[in-house]
Amino acid sequence: MRINGQEDPTGKLLANMLKQTKASSGIIWNSFTELEEPELKKILQYFPVPCFLIGPFHKRFPASSSSLFEPDRSSMSWLDHQSPSSVLYISFGSAAQLEEQQFLEVAHGLADSKQPFLWVMRPGFIKGLEGNEPLLKWFLDLVGERGCIVKWAPQQEVLAHYEHMLHSRENTRQTLGHGSTIEIPVAWKF
Repeated sequence: MRINGQEDPTGKLLANMLKQTKASSGIIWNSFTELEEPELKKILQYFPVPCFLIGPFHKRFPASSSSLFEPDRSSMSWLDHQSPSSVLYISFGSAAQLEEQQFLEVAHGLADSKQPFLWVMRPGFIKGLEGNEPLLKWFLDLVGERGCIVKWAPQQEVLAHYEHMLHSRENTRQTLGHGSTIEIPVAWKF
């Protein structure tokens, strides 16, 4: 496995992590075989050490929190007023960013869906924009009460609250751990 840009600090950090992982006695994964078997087989080619799949991790240690942002609990009261199995949940996680055009594609898709939705849109989510407020105001005016947008949601509670969601792959383990349906109709390489 080769990492481009090993001269920059991030590249050096990743190269060192790979080196240390290869020298380790084993790897603990927050996943399970049925979810990522093809990917795990590829990973094992690069890391010939024992792998222990213990996911979904949040089900074993529900009190732990790895949230980078303070959750906005107002989304929970909004969810309480929605019909069962009717809400789309959109969260791209803590690192992904969308170009403005990608944001507009998702926004128009949600508007056209006529479904209620909860969208987590943290600061810096849209590339090149300091604040998301101008686009959010336009979008919320378009969808009205059907949409709830928060900077960060209490994800464990949201996932346990209802069943129908649109969600990014990183948190698929958490979604499946709550027995929820998953729809992933769009994908961009981040």
